[in-house]
Amino acid sequence: MSLKQLQQFLGTCTVINFIIYTLAGLFLLLFKDFTQSIYAIFFDIDAGTYEWLSFVILGIWKALIFVFNLVPYIAVRRLNK
Repeated sequence: MSLKQLQQFLGTCTVINFIIYTLAGLFLLLFKDFTQSIYAIFFDIDAGTYEWLSFVILGIWKALIFVFNLVPYIAVRRLNK
């Protein structure tokens, strides 16, 4: 795999991950009651814990996107110049 192919792959992965991340955040925001009821059924948690857990999950997910997609993309892009 060449640097150009790796750059394209990482760029595509970054865009796809941010789109899915945004859709998941919107889903959790717009359908809060529905998702909270699902969490309550499966994990037996209250509303405060649900909000905290949603915030933490989205925060970790965003950090992982940066670490595994965006930063390597920027590094490969700089090497490819």
